[in-house]
Amino acid sequence: MSAAVSNEQMTELDVLLNVAIIYTNVLQAERVVEVSQRQLESLSKHAQDVKNRVDQGVGIRNDLLASQVARADARQQRLQADAVLDVAKAAYNRALRRPLDAPVSLEELSDPTQTFDLDTLTQRALAGRPEIAELNANVRALRSQAGVI
Repeated sequence: MSAAVSNEQMTELDVLLNVAIIYTNVLQAERVVEVSQRQLESLSKHAQDVKNRVDQGVGIRNDLLASQVARADARQQRLQADAVLDVAKAAYNRALRRPLDAPVSLEELSDPTQTFDLDTLTQRALAGRPEIAELNANVRALRSQAGVI
């Protein structure tokens, strides 16, 4: 790495990118928990309905067992989603150098109010990362050396 790109700049950019990724991971894990909770609630109501029909003598016991298995599976998926969320929150806290069990409350990302051109965004991204500029400078230098040779 040349003097054009300092380790401090790279570290700062890498940390910002890492925190942004972890932030979105937490938001995604929260959505998975919400979906798994709704699924569990739905299957619990269904299992109760099937149980009521079996109790009234108009339902089939195999349907009751199947609904109970589906509910148990949904409960397991909810527990797994909770565990993933806990890990994501701990990673977020670690990235911010906070206690791993500190409460995490994130604001939802909003849709951009303006439209963006992919080429413009690509140019901004390439210009904003110093290692890209450094690589471009190295390419120019190597082409100059090749021209001299």
